[in-house]
Amino acid sequence: MKRDFKDFLLFLPLIKNSIKGKFSFKKIKETKAKAEYLNMINLIESKSYIFEAEKVNPMGGANISIKGEGDYLKIDNDCVNTFLPYFGVLHSNAGNYGNGSIKINNAIESYKVFYNDVKKKISIKFKGYKNLEAFNIMLEVYIGGTASLSIFGSNRSTICYDGIIHKVK
Repeated sequence: MKRDFKDFLLFLPLIKNSIKGKFSFKKIKETKAKAEYLNMINLIESKSYIFEAEKVNPMGGANISIKGEGDYLKIDNDCVNTFLPYFGVLHSNAGNYGNGSIKINNAIESYKVFYNDVKKKISIKFKGYKNLEAFNIMLEVYIGGTASLSIFGSNRSTICYDGIIHKVK
């Protein structure tokens, strides 16, 4: 019994230092996350950024990797420009869909930004149009520059993309 107590006293400083290190590591991690979140806020408020799609998630289908294919959504002030592949169902014959991809190149309507400081997440919602089709677009941005894009078309089923966001070059 005395031996166990002596062993405990020997290891007490090691335990104390490891707990201190754990708390300081947690503080460093929180500070880094806060700085990344502030950088993302500044990027979104600049209204000059690009989302590069790496993966597409069609409704009812498997994930498809599209990394490096050049698929994007670009916000430049009050304009949206997209070139994104579409894998899904077209619900109407109204409009010219071409190859079925989502191509928008016009002014943004109803641009709104929501900040969740607790989860360190930024949500952007806006509308875009192409010919007779309306698109409700939602972009969620996370620390580290990762993002998720959901597009709800008036004549298509919903489609989601995962990728990264960065400043327009």
